[in-house]
Amino acid sequence: FEGIGLNRTAAGEPIHIHLRWRVFPGYEHDYSRVLVSILDITDRVEMEEKLRTYVDKLAALHRAVWDLQRCRTVEEVCRTAVEGAHRILGFSICNIGLVEGDMIVPVVTVGEIRARPFKRGEGLVWKTLEKQRSFWGELGEIPGAKPVDARLKSVISVPIGDLGVFQAASFEPGAFTEDDVRLVEILAGHVGEEIRRVRLEEQLREQAIRDPLTGLYNRRHLMEILEQEVRRAREEEYSFVVLVADLNNFKRINDRYGHPFGDEVLKEVADIFRKTLRESDLIFRYGGDEFVLLFPEVDGSALEVAQKVKEAVARWVEERGLDSLEIGISLGMAVWRPEAPLSPEELLRRADRDLYRSKRPS
Repeated sequence: FEGIGLNRTAAGEPIHIHLRWRVFPGYEHDYSRVLVSILDITDRVEMEEKLRTYVDKLAALHRAVWDLQRCRTVEEVCRTAVEGAHRILGFSICNIGLVEGDMIVPVVTVGEIRARPFKRGEGLVWKTLEKQRSFWGELGEIPGAKPVDARLKSVISVPIGDLGVFQAASFEPGAFTEDDVRLVEILAGHVGEEIRRVRLEEQLREQAIRDPLTGLYNRRHLMEILEQEVRRAREEEYSFVVLVADLNNFKRINDRYGHPFGDEVLKEVADIFRKTLRESDLIFRYGGDEFVLLFPEVDGSALEVAQKVKEAVARWVEERGLDSLEIGISLGMAVWRPEAPLSPEELLRRADRDLYRSKRPS
């Protein structure tokens, strides 16, 4: 050999070997043997490069799993997973869709093409979910695939347990390998675990902040929300209203009809609050037959809503035939103002005092 050279343009790309040689008579066999050895070495080097790239991706994917474990919402889990797939695996288009009733609805998408919801049984997403297996390859060769864009040529579709589907797509044919599918399956397994964890945490938190009888927020959550609202109102310099509501003569209901009927009354009154108050207003069961209503702004509308609550309860009492017990509702109001700030405890005390003043006979 007169010369040999190696040229690699970038990590992971093929190695180019440049040879210059002269073959001397009688050495043809030796030349062939040496060339085969060089090619064999080249194959091994390329294989090692591919293996190293795969291991690097796998390590990066496992690091991303740590990020998933710190997520606190389902959307955050999905976003972390999709952005990780985009960054680590190099997918230019990928999304996660989750089951909502009879639909698979996209939660997070990366890329220029937006995913759309699919009805039960429609498209590759439902096929992936129902078969509980991965599909990948050319879109035109996968039965039932309905690409959202005609330019898409190849796809990976992997189930996230029975929760949803991860998909990656490309404008290029043959864009994905079996290694890509394996990595996505690893990612999808972790995504499923983290979604279940987050949903369980949300369920436990809801149980911790809800009154089990009425389903309204409980007293503990009221204090948390009031502290947050006071901080926000102080920073943004706005006022808000707190109303304390109390059912008049509720003890007569328990005495005449028993506590189970009294519980039903409390649930029905809670429903009246839900139907009467605005979406921005918050309702809490303070304890016994007392409720707290939080209005995020102080103006005539808060007083109008309070009046509607009293009228709705009066109609309900008449419909229920409880007139003889003189059941009604009393309200006490307190206002938090930036120029005269109050602590959450003092705000409630003032609303309570106003409530008892309203109960006194005139």
